[in-house]
Amino acid sequence: MANSDFMFSQSLVNGMLTVVVVCILLPVFYLIFYTFKKKIHIPSAVLGIVGFFVFGYLISGLLLGNIAPQDSAAENPALYAVLRSVCVAVAEAGGAFVAMYLLHRRYDDISTPISYAFGYPLIDMLLVGGANSFVRMAEAYTVNTKGLDEVLASVEGEAVEVLRQDLFALAETEPYVYFLSAVDYICIFCIVVAICRIMWYAAHEEGKNKIILLAAGVVFKLAAEFPVALYQGGGTENYVACEVIRYVITLLCVGFAVLMHFKYDDKEKVSAGPLNRRLL
Repeated sequence: MANSDFMFSQSLVNGMLTVVVVCILLPVFYLIFYTFKKKIHIPSAVLGIVGFFVFGYLISGLLLGNIAPQDSAAENPALYAVLRSVCVAVAEAGGAFVAMYLLHRRYDDISTPISYAFGYPLIDMLLVGGANSFVRMAEAYTVNTKGLDEVLASVEGEAVEVLRQDLFALAETEPYVYFLSAVDYICIFCIVVAICRIMWYAAHEEGKNKIILLAAGVVFKLAAEFPVALYQGGGTENYVACEVIRYVITLLCVGFAVLMHFKYDDKEKVSAGPLNRRLL
């Protein structure tokens, strides 16, 4: 294709825009909703951001690097997917339990898991999903309005061909990939919120109930990660099916968290005095 004829499809640009909108507006609406209900606790939200770097980046990265390195996927994609899912689930869901267990001793209020769950996915949503898609969308818009030749003229030397190949590869991306990615980020956000709530209840329980809730959070995270890890490891080429499975697991996890909410939070309301019951 000649440079003068090269353009990005509008549907692809719309897909990128959808990812940007989701990654920005979902946390914003969550923040506004719970701020209005006076449920946002700033220290817990900041600790959620710290928790992402500790559990979601550092510990998860160490486990993956030593137990499920990317180059092991070629040998046995299914085993790689299992090991990768276990590593991520132990690091992130287990990390959520550790955070909730420690935080409930100092901030024993339902605003703690609500706020921690807001901070934890914030970096991933804004900087990884939103910012990356925004940059790609800006590149596509610039090419469509100014032309590929003018964009390539902004770089020199070997970078010209590198940029050209990168833009051509981007243009070949199916628009549905970005639309599914937008839903994927919704799942990432929702499953963090749900697992933090499950682990919050686990931190308050003792004995068998604690183990059941802790195991439920880990299993939900593992199940949600497995289809993605299987696709990334080359175990399957059916990207859509893997995404749909992840969506279903996310719905089940959120549903379980809602059931636990009615079980534990309603119990708290019933045990309150008459005046508190009227206020609630």
